[in-house]
Amino acid sequence: MLGRTGLVQMFPNNGWMANAQLVKRIVVKRIGYKDDYGMCCDFVFGSELCFASREAFYLHDYISVYRKTATSISHSTRGTAVAATLGVYRFVNALDLPVPLEPARKVTLRRLAPIVVSIHAKNQQVSAGLRVALTHLFAHQYGLSARLYYHLLMLARAALRTPQRAAVATTAAVVAAVPAVVTEPMAIVNELLTEFTVDRSEPV
Repeated sequence: MLGRTGLVQMFPNNGWMANAQLVKRIVVKRIGYKDDYGMCCDFVFGSELCFASREAFYLHDYISVYRKTATSISHSTRGTAVAATLGVYRFVNALDLPVPLEPARKVTLRRLAPIVVSIHAKNQQVSAGLRVALTHLFAHQYGLSARLYYHLLMLARAALRTPQRAAVATTAAVVAAVPAVVTEPMAIVNELLTEFTVDRSEPV
């Protein structure tokens, strides 16, 4: 089925040509692409275009190129809480697919789930990371993959760091609550030193 092409990301983000009426129908259906799917809107569009199409043709040739830079989305949002992978995972996981496309979903989730767990761990989202890891154990060969235990260690470290972050936040709140008069500590110190200056003109 053509829908598999979109799910396993064989549909290009750029360099494609499609029926204009079909494209407009999908775009109108998803007016809120940016708000709903953020960085993965191109994946969502490509998948839905494949779901709605009857056939596709491939050219055995390069028809476009793109350049990755330090400010590219793939670099600037990588590993963050707004990474495109998180949006793709949510979209694929929530799709209502016909039975023939379920194997394609599983292939996609096998690739996405470990990355999503890693991103959650990096962002101290422990419960979300554990939920994804345990829900998609097939992505880690049902516990036979060393990658699973590495990610579990990452989640454990994130869980241990959470109380420390809370303590730092509390300390910051206390400091912020100190009266503004203390914002000039050196002025107070100088005043005290002036008041208690010892006259060294005579022996002590």
